[in-house]
Amino acid sequence: MEEFEAHVPRDWVIDYLQDRLGAESVQEMEDGKIRVLFYDRELTKSKVKTEEFLRTFERHVDEYLLQKGIRLYKG
Repeated sequence: MEEFEAHVPRDWVIDYLQDRLGAESVQEMEDGKIRVLFYDRELTKSKVKTEEFLRTFERHVDEYLLQKGIRLYKG
């Protein structure tokens, strides 16, 4: 996690999440964490397929880092 935070700017992460989920779904907390709501106001209605969203996010992070010549994951 520390390596991720060292290479991926918090603003990039927040912008990415807000673009895809809406500004009301993303909140920066006082402790530096980012709170993400995957559900609409109705807790039973998901805005996205969570696992698919996280896989796509990981792919976009990898692409972002590769543009900078950085590879976080060995594989």
